[in-house]
Amino acid sequence: MDEKTNVFNRVHHVALRGGCKLPHARSGHRSVANQSAVFVFGGYHGDGQKLFREVWQFDVYREEWDLLKCTGDVPTSVASSSVLLSGDLLITFGGSGVPFGYTNSNDIHILSMKRNHWSSLQCTGDIPEPKYGTSAALTGCGQIVLFGGTSGSLFNSDVHLLDLRTQLYRQIRAKGAPQPRYRHEVVWDEECFYTIGGCTLQEDFSFDIIHSFDYEMMTWQSHHCSPCASDGFPAPRRFHSCAKYGTAVYMCGGTTFLDHIYDDFWRLDLTNFQWVKLWQTLPTPVFFHSSTFTPAGCLYVFGGCKSLITTERSDQIFKTWLVLPKLSEFSWMQLLKHFPAVKTLPADKLLLLGVPPVFAQRLNTTTAAS
Repeated sequence: MDEKTNVFNRVHHVALRGGCKLPHARSGHRSVANQSAVFVFGGYHGDGQKLFREVWQFDVYREEWDLLKCTGDVPTSVASSSVLLSGDLLITFGGSGVPFGYTNSNDIHILSMKRNHWSSLQCTGDIPEPKYGTSAALTGCGQIVLFGGTSGSLFNSDVHLLDLRTQLYRQIRAKGAPQPRYRHEVVWDEECFYTIGGCTLQEDFSFDIIHSFDYEMMTWQSHHCSPCASDGFPAPRRFHSCAKYGTAVYMCGGTTFLDHIYDDFWRLDLTNFQWVKLWQTLPTPVFFHSSTFTPAGCLYVFGGCKSLITTERSDQIFKTWLVLPKLSEFSWMQLLKHFPAVKTLPADKLLLLGVPPVFAQRLNTTTAAS
């Protein structure tokens, strides 16, 4: 792939499904993705202290937004929550509302995207305190690991393990934990999660050392990173975003405390902990935004704060390919680009046209979820 071709592109001409409006500009939201769509949960806008108790779906093939019409026990604390996607379940923990620090949550909510219905778990055991800016990771065996967060004034480095089958919490007290923090980013694999950056009220943590937590051993480990040969380490910052693809973490945006907003783009290789500053930059410097990868390797960045002085937020979504798409994926995208009417066809018609079932199912999955 020619490196100059995988730039961040704003997604233009976004169609609206069912006459719904575009998502409001926001910050403090979270996003996750599957093969067919990006899902945006929650968020906040300073004008009118508006909280967004909603889930938006962005169909990556149709390039359409759709506001999911959800029922059930909808979360109320939706700023700086933790969000995970497991199959067709969207799982949230904690978060805050307005005023921040006084409306915190420690609830686990689960959205079934087959039914668009929210439910909450009645957990027992070592239940975490209500907080926000906590990270969450999946262990691969039906467990969630929570780390860090804040009540608004106090910060912690607590680790809690939740078994989703028994709904039982267990607090893990392990030596070598990182300093207390919130709004750090985490990525994970089958063995451990990695925490990247984070902050307190007074301090932005650096990126020369990152920490991992081993699920089996229940231990922390520190990893000394190598700087980029030309640009050193990323500058310490807060409210950046990270997303993992393969064995690499991609970080963009963020801000220093009341000083500067970043538009830079970095890669950290988790096999050797080598930082590289990539040539691409975000079209708009932002912080408190979200980023997520599709399984095919396309990174989507949505929303965020655009100013340290005003309440201006972004409602734009950008994308960039970090890998060369598979030939089947590329062919499917070209078909949709040059013959957009294909996007409106039901699965049975797509199959008659010779579209492979996996792609016909993807295009119709988001239709069924609306």
